[in-house]
Amino acid sequence: MSPTIYQTILSDLITPLWVTYCQRVPQALKIYHLLEGHNKRVIHDHISLRTVNLPWTSSSVLTEQLEQFGYCIRDRASCPKDHLELYWLHHPALEVPAILITELDVHCLSQPSQSIMTQITSESSNPAHWSLDQTPPHKPTLQQFETLQSDNEIAAWFSLFGTSAHYFSVSVNHLGRQNDMLKLVKLLMEEGFALDNRSGLIRESAHQMIEQVISLPDQMEVNFGSQEKARVSTGCYHFTLRFKNPSGKLYKKFFSCTKAD
Repeated sequence: MSPTIYQTILSDLITPLWVTYCQRVPQALKIYHLLEGHNKRVIHDHISLRTVNLPWTSSSVLTEQLEQFGYCIRDRASCPKDHLELYWLHHPALEVPAILITELDVHCLSQPSQSIMTQITSESSNPAHWSLDQTPPHKPTLQQFETLQSDNEIAAWFSLFGTSAHYFSVSVNHLGRQNDMLKLVKLLMEEGFALDNRSGLIRESAHQMIEQVISLPDQMEVNFGSQEKARVSTGCYHFTLRFKNPSGKLYKKFFSCTKAD
């Protein structure tokens, strides 16, 4: 990939997502600088985006925009129990992070929640398609947010932060010194960063080709207007270690049980 194309992806896509994410999840920048000090460079394995399947915010709308940057869908999964569709988009350039899109089916929500989602995301009866890193044009009231939160966490999070990055995930494989999970966990804990251990500090994928570590989420106070405020979880920082498939290449997908690339 030419330097010009890479710089375009960096300036028009990755950097805006990263800047917004770090404003919302300040621990990410602190950890990034910590790892930079111990390693030659820090590369992100992937970026997670959340959306809902309204016509103007759907995964197909986001995917179409990402395809303009050279991304293509390489893996996908359905979670009927949670009413989710997941898409894994890859870029042919190794240094460009993959993108995970998690799409919630709004029809699983209660009727009041569906009405709230439509109201806060649309400017008119014929709203324009959303762009990446876009927040809803209408902020929910605290009562509306609490209604969404009691119904579905993703819907509530999306109502505030839209298609901004839900999380970035560091590629542990590309770290020079902390290039295995035990070393990474040791460093993070020694530096006082809290890690999510609800499913174990080091989480292994079902297909045993990926390990992940996740920080505890940051929180921030959100002003909902009319002097209504509440502290909400804003996001975590993730870390991903990939293993080699039988052909000797790093596993590049996310959901597929097959170990083939």
